[in-house]
Amino acid sequence: MDIEEIVRLTRQQVAAVIEARQKTALGETEHPVAHERRRHTRWPFKGAVEIWPENGDGRIVTHGTCLNIGETGLGLSCDEHLQPGSTVEIAVHLPEATLCGKAIVRYCAEVRNQFMVGMEFVF
Repeated sequence: MDIEEIVRLTRQQVAAVIEARQKTALGETEHPVAHERRRHTRWPFKGAVEIWPENGDGRIVTHGTCLNIGETGLGLSCDEHLQPGSTVEIAVHLPEATLCGKAIVRYCAEVRNQFMVGMEFVF
């Protein structure tokens, strides 16, 4: 991966990645993930996610799989429980770019031996 593909997590960068994916997927049946409580639409996105505790030394990392992403947050699955309300540092590895920044864990629920996690980006 080129260093130019590693970008700071901003609302504009997330919107650009979603727009690029939508243009690439023209003609394919990719639909947003519906959820009435969200302020922004979530779109299906697959990619790896690395999660570090805020102010950690970088040695403790949780790995997850991105399921969907929207302008202000993402949904992922992982093998470890993440404490709702905690702030974490993340790297979201997508084909278009790697987005690096902070997020707040909004929910974490165990589903079939994995944890489904919702995060809100901190810009």
